[in-house]
Amino acid sequence: MANDKKDSVFILIKTLSKAEKRNFRIYAQRNKSSNDLKFVQLFDIMDKIKVYDEGLILKKVPEIKKNQLSNQKAHLYKTLLSSLRHLKKNESDFEVREMLDYARLLYNKGLYMQGLKVLEKAKVLAIKSEFTTLHLSVVEFEKEIESRYITRSIDERAENLSKESSKLVNQVMVSNKLSNFSLSLYDKFLKEGFVKNEESYERVSNFFINNLPEYTFTELNFSSKLYLFQSHVWYYLIIQDFKMSYRYAQKWVDIYDDFPHMIELDPEMYLKGLHNLLNALYHIGPRHHDKYLEALNKMEDFNESWKGKLNENTQLLSLSHLEVNRMNNYFMTGQFNTAIKLIPEWEEKMEQFKDRLDSHRILIFYYKVASIYFGAGMFKFTLKYLNKILNYGDRKLREDIHVYSRLLMLITLFELGEHDLLEYQVKSVYRYMSKIKDMGAVHYEIFQFLKASPNITPRKVKYEFKKLLSKLKIIRNDTYEKRPFLYLDLISWLESKIEGVSVEQIIKEKHNGTRKS
Repeated sequence: MANDKKDSVFILIKTLSKAEKRNFRIYAQRNKSSNDLKFVQLFDIMDKIKVYDEGLILKKVPEIKKNQLSNQKAHLYKTLLSSLRHLKKNESDFEVREMLDYARLLYNKGLYMQGLKVLEKAKVLAIKSEFTTLHLSVVEFEKEIESRYITRSIDERAENLSKESSKLVNQVMVSNKLSNFSLSLYDKFLKEGFVKNEESYERVSNFFINNLPEYTFTELNFSSKLYLFQSHVWYYLIIQDFKMSYRYAQKWVDIYDDFPHMIELDPEMYLKGLHNLLNALYHIGPRHHDKYLEALNKMEDFNESWKGKLNENTQLLSLSHLEVNRMNNYFMTGQFNTAIKLIPEWEEKMEQFKDRLDSHRILIFYYKVASIYFGAGMFKFTLKYLNKILNYGDRKLREDIHVYSRLLMLITLFELGEHDLLEYQVKSVYRYMSKIKDMGAVHYEIFQFLKASPNITPRKVKYEFKKLLSKLKIIRNDTYEKRPFLYLDLISWLESKIEGVSVEQIIKEKHNGTRKS
């Protein structure tokens, strides 16, 4: 019987490239014992099947008994990781660690001068690649050797090593504080999204001011500067200062452009910088669409030129960021019907990587697709994707997405004329939003309109739309009431209802400059 549970070794095998599979078989065959033959057979069958099925595996490899399967999988998993490490040994960080291991082997043989020569090579590579922690490990090993043997390799070596060690320790400490700070701000964004009110603004601002580590910018290394820029990007994003978020996202990208060899060492973080640059420009609005296209083209060029050079994780990140920002471009230009044609392709890619996509990206994908269908007036499909979000397990992750999915669901039910279901859902969503204390003026006005909608006569419906539009245009000038408009283009929707044209047409006209926003 098929078993859909996630199995670590099975998932790992499914991520392997042809070259990695070939390398594993060569690596595994270095020993020819019967035990090795069993786990290679296990690898072959798991490589062939599409769904993890324990019964089928045991049937296809009768040499492995049921009580042996767990140990064989553990042996296979360990060997797979070893073969991958062997294949990737020429990557800089692997190479430094390997040289540290070689130096330790030589030291244990009493060949400490040879060990020091290997450590010197490791240090050069660590400095070039800005692996500060690995650099510190090299220096600490050098100190260990110097404290036990008088090498006299250079004058004042002990003093120089002590100074080098102290400087590196300080760099690591500052970098660690900044990385922790950046991670804390990112965690706040993932849990809560944008600030809701003055209270949440004060809480985030006080956290930022009181916890930003002390630093001297000129003394920061590459990683520390990067964490500093990231921290500012998250902070300004949370408080909805998108111009400042854009400014620091640009610094994030620029530091890689200034040191292009660092892109090769950490392409993921470069991609994330480009993504946040695009995200800030998207929220700033149509007047910066030229800059948006420029940054999007930069991401597309990177994706194309680095094809085949990136590991699976970076390929997945690149694909995810690229598709989301392409979606956002369709939102900005009102090309919903064009975007719909691409949804099957996007879904296929989502299915391909479903075991490796994090929940955050899945939620964003569902919300973007639901919004595309809404913009195109295909409301049943809108509900389909909103239900995927509402039925998603972790409701504390991106609570804001859950909130606005419910609000969009209510508007979609109104469009479908589902008045009985709408009446029930209005009460349910109202209770939900009151419970999580996310009831703003925009939400209240939408609720009041939707509650009254079954009793609005056809002759008065346009008047009620105009009245609601006037209220929302006033409300959106409030600093803490701008948030709902980042998730839902309520103004364009109401304008489309009043004028009897599609939302797509309204947004296209705004993008082309023939209509005011």
